[in-house]
Amino acid sequence: IKLAVFAAVTIAIGLTSIPKAAETQVPQIDQLEGEHLSGMMVFTMQQHLEHHRPTPEININTLSNFVNTLDPARIFLLSNEVAQIHSQRLRMLTAFRDNRWDFVTNFYQSVFMPNVRASYEHAVEILSNTNYVPDTSLKIPIDVKSISFPVTPEDRNKYLESTLAYQVAFMESMGEARSNACQKVRKRRERILKYFSEMDYHEQFGLFMNAFCSALDPHTSYFPPDDMEDFNISMSLSLEGIGATLRSDDGYVVISELTPGSPADKCGKLKPGDKIIAVAQGEGGEFVDVVDMELRDVVKQ
Repeated sequence: IKLAVFAAVTIAIGLTSIPKAAETQVPQIDQLEGEHLSGMMVFTMQQHLEHHRPTPEININTLSNFVNTLDPARIFLLSNEVAQIHSQRLRMLTAFRDNRWDFVTNFYQSVFMPNVRASYEHAVEILSNTNYVPDTSLKIPIDVKSISFPVTPEDRNKYLESTLAYQVAFMESMGEARSNACQKVRKRRERILKYFSEMDYHEQFGLFMNAFCSALDPHTSYFPPDDMEDFNISMSLSLEGIGATLRSDDGYVVISELTPGSPADKCGKLKPGDKIIAVAQGEGGEFVDVVDMELRDVVKQ
Protein backbone atom coordinates (compact mmCIF):
# COMPACT_ATOMS: atom_id res chain seq x y z
CA ILE A 1 0.00 0.00 0.00
CA LYS A 2 1.27 3.45 -0.91
CA LEU A 3 0.34 6.43 1.24
CA ALA A 4 0.17 10.13 0.50
CA VAL A 5 0.79 12.04 3.73
CA PHE A 6 1.68 15.44 5.06
CA ALA A 7 2.92 16.37 8.52
CA ALA A 8 0.30 16.91 11.18
CA VAL A 9 0.21 19.51 13.92
CA THR A 10 -2.34 17.77 16.14
CA ILE A 11 -1.86 15.77 19.33
CA ALA A 12 -3.00 12.16 19.57
CA ILE A 13 -6.07 11.54 21.69
CA GLY A 14 -6.30 8.27 23.60
CA LEU A 15 -9.10 5.78 23.00
CA THR A 16 -11.77 5.66 25.67
CA SER A 17 -14.17 3.24 27.27
CA ILE A 18 -16.95 3.29 29.80
CA PRO A 19 -16.04 2.34 33.39
CA LYS A 20 -17.74 -0.96 34.23
CA ALA A 21 -18.86 -2.13 37.64
CA ALA A 22 -18.06 -5.69 38.59
CA GLU A 23 -21.59 -6.76 39.54
CA THR A 24 -23.74 -4.52 37.35
CA GLN A 25 -24.53 -5.18 33.71
CA VAL A 26 -25.05 -2.49 31.11
CA PRO A 27 -28.70 -2.22 29.96
CA GLN A 28 -29.11 -4.01 26.63
CA ILE A 29 -30.99 -2.14 23.90
CA ASP A 30 -31.14 -2.59 20.15
CA GLN A 31 -31.58 1.11 19.27
CA LEU A 32 -31.07 4.15 21.47
CA GLU A 33 -34.33 6.09 21.75
CA GLY A 34 -34.93 9.39 23.52
CA GLU A 35 -36.79 7.50 26.25
CA HIS A 36 -33.59 5.58 27.05
CA LEU A 37 -31.36 8.61 27.63
CA SER A 38 -32.23 9.40 31.25
CA GLY A 39 -31.89 5.76 32.29
CA MET A 40 -28.58 5.37 30.48
CA MET A 41 -27.24 8.57 32.03
CA VAL A 42 -28.29 7.52 35.52
CA PHE A 43 -26.73 4.09 35.00
CA THR A 44 -23.47 5.64 33.80
CA MET A 45 -23.27 7.95 36.81
CA GLN A 46 -23.99 5.02 39.15
CA GLN A 47 -20.89 3.30 37.78
CA HIS A 48 -18.74 6.43 37.82
CA LEU A 49 -16.16 6.88 40.56
CA GLU A 50 -16.76 10.59 41.07
CA HIS A 51 -19.95 11.91 39.44
CA HIS A 52 -23.15 10.32 40.76
CA ARG A 53 -25.69 13.00 39.85
CA PRO A 54 -26.02 15.66 37.15
CA THR A 55 -24.55 19.06 37.96
CA PRO A 56 -24.68 22.43 36.15
CA GLU A 57 -21.06 21.91 35.08
CA ILE A 58 -21.84 18.48 33.60
CA ASN A 59 -24.86 19.91 31.79
CA ILE A 60 -22.85 22.77 30.27
CA ASN A 61 -20.00 20.46 29.24
CA THR A 62 -22.46 18.01 27.70
CA LEU A 63 -23.91 20.70 25.46
CA SER A 64 -20.43 21.99 24.57
CA ASN A 65 -19.29 18.48 23.68
CA PHE A 66 -22.39 17.96 21.55
CA VAL A 67 -21.71 21.15 19.58
CA ASN A 68 -18.02 20.31 19.13
CA THR A 69 -18.91 16.82 17.95
CA LEU A 70 -21.28 18.17 15.32
CA ASP A 71 -19.09 21.02 14.14
CA PRO A 72 -15.46 20.68 15.29
CA ALA A 73 -14.17 22.79 12.39
CA ARG A 74 -16.61 25.69 12.99
CA ILE A 75 -17.93 25.53 9.42
CA PHE A 76 -21.66 24.93 9.93
CA LEU A 77 -23.05 26.57 13.07
CA LEU A 78 -23.34 30.27 13.82
CA SER A 79 -22.58 31.73 17.24
CA ASN A 80 -26.27 32.48 17.96
CA GLU A 81 -27.16 28.87 17.11
CA VAL A 82 -24.50 27.61 19.50
CA ALA A 83 -25.99 29.93 22.14
CA GLN A 84 -29.39 28.42 21.35
CA ILE A 85 -28.28 24.88 22.18
CA HIS A 86 -26.39 26.12 25.26
CA SER A 87 -29.61 27.70 26.52
CA GLN A 88 -30.95 24.15 26.91
CA ARG A 89 -28.82 23.78 30.04
CA LEU A 90 -31.77 25.32 31.86
CA ARG A 91 -33.95 22.42 30.67
CA MET A 92 -31.52 19.62 31.43
CA LEU A 93 -32.88 18.80 34.89
CA THR A 94 -36.43 18.79 33.53
CA ALA A 95 -35.30 16.57 30.66
CA PHE A 96 -33.74 14.16 33.16
CA ARG A 97 -36.90 14.07 35.24
CA ASP A 98 -39.41 13.78 32.39
CA ASN A 99 -37.15 11.78 30.06
CA ARG A 100 -37.82 14.29 27.27
CA TRP A 101 -34.81 14.88 25.05
CA ASP A 102 -36.56 15.92 21.86
CA PHE A 103 -34.56 19.19 21.78
CA VAL A 104 -31.55 17.10 20.69
CA THR A 105 -33.08 15.85 17.45
CA ASN A 106 -34.98 19.11 16.90
CA PHE A 107 -31.70 21.04 16.93
CA TYR A 108 -30.03 18.51 14.65
CA GLN A 109 -32.83 18.50 12.09
CA SER A 110 -34.04 22.10 12.14
CA VAL A 111 -30.78 23.99 12.74
CA PHE A 112 -27.73 21.86 12.02
CA MET A 113 -28.82 19.99 8.86
CA PRO A 114 -30.06 23.08 6.97
CA ASN A 115 -26.64 24.62 7.57
CA VAL A 116 -24.86 21.51 6.30
CA ARG A 117 -26.97 21.56 3.12
CA ALA A 118 -26.40 25.29 2.62
CA SER A 119 -22.65 24.80 3.04
CA TYR A 120 -22.66 22.02 0.46
CA GLU A 121 -24.66 24.08 -2.03
CA HIS A 122 -22.29 27.05 -1.65
CA ALA A 123 -19.28 24.78 -2.12
CA VAL A 124 -20.80 23.25 -5.27
CA GLU A 125 -21.51 26.72 -6.65
CA ILE A 126 -17.86 27.69 -6.19
CA LEU A 127 -16.26 24.46 -7.36
CA SER A 128 -18.52 24.13 -10.43
CA ASN A 129 -17.30 27.44 -11.81
CA THR A 130 -14.92 26.52 -14.65
CA ASN A 131 -13.15 29.86 -14.17
CA TYR A 132 -12.55 29.28 -10.46
CA VAL A 133 -9.09 30.32 -9.27
CA PRO A 134 -8.28 29.63 -5.60
CA ASP A 135 -7.22 32.75 -3.73
CA THR A 136 -3.93 31.66 -2.19
CA SER A 137 -3.72 34.86 -0.13
CA LEU A 138 -6.54 33.62 2.11
CA LYS A 139 -5.60 32.19 5.49
CA ILE A 140 -7.12 29.42 7.56
CA PRO A 141 -6.24 28.68 11.20
CA ILE A 142 -4.15 25.60 11.93
CA ASP A 143 -5.91 25.03 15.25
CA VAL A 144 -9.62 25.36 14.44
CA LYS A 145 -10.52 24.78 18.08
CA SER A 146 -8.99 28.15 18.91
CA ILE A 147 -11.38 30.15 16.71
CA SER A 148 -14.89 31.33 17.44
CA PHE A 149 -18.02 30.28 15.62
CA PRO A 150 -18.93 32.66 12.78
CA VAL A 151 -21.43 35.39 13.59
CA THR A 152 -23.17 35.78 10.22
CA PRO A 153 -23.80 33.51 7.23
CA GLU A 154 -21.43 35.74 5.30
CA ASP A 155 -18.66 35.07 7.82
CA ARG A 156 -19.34 31.35 7.56
CA ASN A 157 -19.18 31.47 3.76
CA LYS A 158 -15.87 33.34 3.87
CA TYR A 159 -14.34 30.65 6.04
CA LEU A 160 -15.72 27.94 3.75
CA GLU A 161 -14.25 29.74 0.74
CA SER A 162 -10.86 29.90 2.46
CA THR A 163 -11.04 26.18 3.24
CA LEU A 164 -11.95 25.27 -0.34
CA ALA A 165 -9.16 27.48 -1.71
CA TYR A 166 -6.63 25.79 0.57
CA GLN A 167 -7.77 22.28 -0.36
CA VAL A 168 -7.75 22.96 -4.11
CA ALA A 169 -4.39 24.78 -3.98
CA PHE A 170 -2.87 21.98 -1.91
CA MET A 171 -3.92 19.37 -4.47
CA GLU A 172 -2.53 21.51 -7.26
CA SER A 173 0.77 21.70 -5.42
CA MET A 174 0.78 17.88 -5.45
CA GLY A 175 0.49 17.89 -9.26
CA GLU A 176 -3.29 17.62 -9.57
CA ALA A 177 -5.00 19.52 -12.39
CA ARG A 178 -7.30 22.24 -11.08
CA SER A 179 -10.43 20.68 -12.59
CA ASN A 180 -9.62 17.35 -10.96
CA ALA A 181 -8.81 19.04 -7.66
CA CYS A 182 -12.16 20.85 -7.69
CA GLN A 183 -13.94 17.60 -8.45
CA LYS A 184 -12.23 15.78 -5.59
CA VAL A 185 -12.94 18.55 -3.10
CA ARG A 186 -16.56 18.54 -4.23
CA LYS A 187 -16.75 14.79 -3.60
CA ARG A 188 -15.43 15.39 -0.08
CA ARG A 189 -18.30 17.79 0.49
CA GLU A 190 -20.73 15.23 -0.89
CA ARG A 191 -19.43 12.64 1.58
CA ILE A 192 -19.90 15.06 4.47
CA LEU A 193 -23.47 15.83 3.40
CA LYS A 194 -24.22 12.13 2.92
CA TYR A 195 -22.77 11.23 6.34
CA PHE A 196 -24.90 13.73 8.25
CA SER A 197 -28.01 13.21 6.10
CA GLU A 198 -27.98 9.47 6.78
CA MET A 199 -27.60 9.86 10.55
CA ASP A 200 -30.96 8.79 12.00
CA TYR A 201 -32.36 9.92 15.32
CA HIS A 202 -30.97 6.84 17.10
CA GLU A 203 -27.48 7.98 16.10
CA GLN A 204 -28.26 11.60 16.98
CA PHE A 205 -29.20 10.51 20.50
CA GLY A 206 -26.01 8.42 20.52
CA LEU A 207 -23.94 11.54 19.81
CA PHE A 208 -25.62 13.33 22.69
CA MET A 209 -25.15 10.36 25.02
CA ASN A 210 -21.46 10.29 24.16
CA ALA A 211 -21.26 14.05 24.76
CA PHE A 212 -22.69 13.43 28.23
CA CYS A 213 -20.21 10.62 28.95
CA SER A 214 -17.29 12.79 27.90
CA ALA A 215 -18.57 15.51 30.23
CA LEU A 216 -18.07 13.12 33.15
CA ASP A 217 -14.40 12.63 32.24
CA PRO A 218 -12.31 12.24 29.10
CA HIS A 219 -12.01 8.46 29.57
CA THR A 220 -15.72 7.67 29.41
CA SER A 221 -17.54 7.04 26.12
CA TYR A 222 -20.82 5.58 24.94
CA PHE A 223 -20.73 3.01 22.14
CA PRO A 224 -24.04 2.21 20.38
CA PRO A 225 -24.62 -1.48 19.56
CA ASP A 226 -23.91 -0.83 15.88
CA ASP A 227 -20.57 0.82 16.72
CA MET A 228 -18.94 -2.25 18.23
CA GLU A 229 -17.23 -2.92 14.90
CA ASP A 230 -15.85 0.62 14.90
CA PHE A 231 -14.66 0.14 18.48
CA ASN A 232 -12.83 -3.07 17.58
CA ILE A 233 -11.26 -1.33 14.60
CA SER A 234 -10.15 1.64 16.71
CA MET A 235 -8.63 -0.63 19.37
CA SER A 236 -6.49 -2.63 16.95
CA LEU A 237 -6.58 -0.59 13.78
CA SER A 238 -3.73 -0.99 11.34
CA LEU A 239 -3.05 -0.93 7.65
CA GLU A 240 -2.47 -4.63 7.14
CA GLY A 241 1.12 -5.48 6.34
CA ILE A 242 2.74 -2.09 7.00
CA GLY A 243 2.40 -1.77 10.79
CA ALA A 244 0.75 1.65 11.17
CA THR A 245 -1.86 2.25 13.87
CA LEU A 246 -4.44 4.82 12.83
CA ARG A 247 -7.00 7.19 14.27
CA SER A 248 -9.46 9.71 12.83
CA ASP A 249 -9.12 13.45 13.49
CA ASP A 250 -11.30 16.14 11.92
CA GLY A 251 -11.80 14.23 8.66
CA TYR A 252 -8.20 13.06 8.36
CA VAL A 253 -6.73 9.62 8.99
CA VAL A 254 -3.75 10.14 11.28
CA ILE A 255 -0.92 7.73 12.09
CA SER A 256 -0.92 7.21 15.86
CA GLU A 257 2.11 4.96 16.06
CA LEU A 258 4.35 2.67 14.04
CA THR A 259 5.08 -0.89 15.05
CA PRO A 260 8.84 -1.21 15.67
CA GLY A 261 10.49 -3.19 12.91
CA SER A 262 7.45 -3.01 10.62
CA PRO A 263 7.69 -1.96 6.94
CA ALA A 264 6.23 1.45 7.85
CA ASP A 265 8.88 1.89 10.54
CA LYS A 266 11.77 0.73 8.37
CA CYS A 267 10.95 2.87 5.34
CA GLY A 268 11.74 6.02 7.32
CA LYS A 269 9.17 8.11 5.44
CA LEU A 270 6.30 7.81 7.93
CA LYS A 271 6.06 9.04 11.49
CA PRO A 272 3.37 9.38 14.15
CA GLY A 273 1.22 12.44 13.51
CA ASP A 274 1.36 12.19 9.71
CA LYS A 275 -2.00 12.54 7.99
CA ILE A 276 -2.95 10.09 5.25
CA ILE A 277 -4.75 11.87 2.43
CA ALA A 278 -4.79 9.08 -0.17
CA VAL A 279 -3.96 5.37 -0.54
CA ALA A 280 -3.13 3.16 -3.51
CA GLN A 281 -2.45 -0.54 -4.06
CA GLY A 282 0.99 -1.39 -5.52
CA GLU A 283 3.42 0.79 -7.38
CA GLY A 284 1.11 1.55 -10.29
CA GLY A 285 -2.14 1.77 -8.38
CA GLU A 286 -4.29 4.88 -8.60
CA PHE A 287 -4.48 6.97 -5.44
CA VAL A 288 -7.88 7.11 -3.76
CA ASP A 289 -8.70 10.28 -1.80
CA VAL A 290 -9.51 9.26 1.81
CA VAL A 291 -10.06 12.68 3.39
CA ASP A 292 -13.43 12.68 5.24
CA MET A 293 -13.75 8.93 4.62
CA GLU A 294 -14.86 6.66 7.45
CA LEU A 295 -11.92 4.95 9.16
CA ARG A 296 -13.31 1.47 8.48
CA ASP A 297 -13.61 2.34 4.77
CA VAL A 298 -10.01 3.60 4.64
CA VAL A 299 -8.72 0.28 5.96
CA LYS A 300 -10.66 -1.55 3.25
CA GLN A 301 -9.02 0.45 0.44
